[in-house]
Parts: sequence; structure tokens; C-alpha cells
Amino acid sequence: MSEPRDDLGSTESLIDHLVDDLEPVKRVWSPATHLGFWLAIELLVFGLIASLALRMDVLDQLANPLFLLELTLLIAAGGLSAAMALLSAVPGREPSRGAVALAIALLVGSFVALYQEMPGAARTLASAPWGMACALETMAFAIVPWLALLWFARRGASLVPVLSGGLAGLAAFLLAAATMRVVCPVDDFWHLVLWHLTPVALGLGTSCAIGLLLLRAWRED
Repeated sequence: MSEPRDDLGSTESLIDHLVDDLEPVKRVWSPATHLGFWLAIELLVFGLIASLALRMDVLDQLANPLFLLELTLLIAAGGLSAAMALLSAVPGREPSRGAVALAIALLVGSFVALYQEMPGAARTLASAPWGMACALETMAFAIVPWLALLWFARRGASLVPVLSGGLAGLAAFLLAAATMRVVCPVDDFWHLVLWHLTPVALGLGTSCAIGLLLLRAWRED
């Protein structure tokens, strides 16, 4: 007759073996800490740009209530998108429908303010000034904050990678578009839509695709 197995001893040995292989890990920063660092990066980028390339009439424009409203709503939408991107990288803390709806409302509000501040003559597509340089500058202004936000989101474990990536791109490019409003002297409606806001849409789509790659890389780690 075989002797009874020492299950308790086997379990303790297994635990000891597993514990021997453990290594200390660094604690991941909270979304609030990541957001604070990201906002600091945004401020540094904006400060550098503002020291070099502000439009000549920026103070007059900031005295225009509709211009100021448009700018405020763009910044608010970008900041909210950044917060949601970082929260979405934490399983169980994905942004609520209300938060997403608020971000959409802020975007729509900024677009309405932009439309209302333009005279009728500035809303003609045929007269929109060429602005490839503005599109390239918008992308250039967005690149550092965008990569930083993607890196911060990558440190999490997002279960919704398309949402995390998309929100990161939306945040960085919206704030880049807001920066362009105090840099570019052109106030033509279609110029702003085609050359300032189209890069936002391109950044959003590209960032959604990158989000999938982030999750795939996280699963392979």
C-alpha cells in the first residue's frame, strides 16, 4: 500500500520555488501623474512656439469673445481627450459615455464658434488660401506631445487599444490646432478646416492604428 502524499509539503515547496524567482518591479504612475507630466510637456512645447512664432494680432484676437471661446473649447477638448486616453489604459477605468459625449460637445462647440466668428466672405471654399505649411506645422507641433502620450498609455494595459490610441492622437492634435490659431494669421474658415483641422483627423486615424500595435506589443511582453 502506497504512502499518502504530503500535499502540504508539495504546496510549500512550490510556493518557495515561485518566490525565489520573483523580482521587485517599479510601481506604475497613476493616470493623474502621467497627465501632469504630459501637460508640462505641452506647456514647454507651446512656450517654445510662442517665443518664436505668435501672430502679430494675437492680443486683438484674444479680445474677440468668439475667438477666445473657440480656443478655450479646443483646449478643453484636447485636455479631456488626454485624460480619457490615460484612464482607458487602466483596465476597468475606461472613460464613460458621458465623458466621451462631453468631448464631442466641446469639439462641436469649437467648430460652431469658429463658423460664427467668420464673415460670409471668409466661408467660400474657392477663396481659401493654400496652407500646406500650416498642415505640416500642425503635425510638427503635435508630434512630441503625441509620442509622449502614447508612451504613457503604453505603460498601462489597455483593453481598448483603438480607443486609447485614438484619444491620444486626438488630444495632441487638437492642442496643436489650438496652438496654430495663435500662430497662423489667416482667419479664413475653409483654410482652417482644410489645413488646421484635417491634420487632426489624420492624427486620430493614425493613432487608432498605432493603438492596436501597442496592445499587440503588450501581449507579447
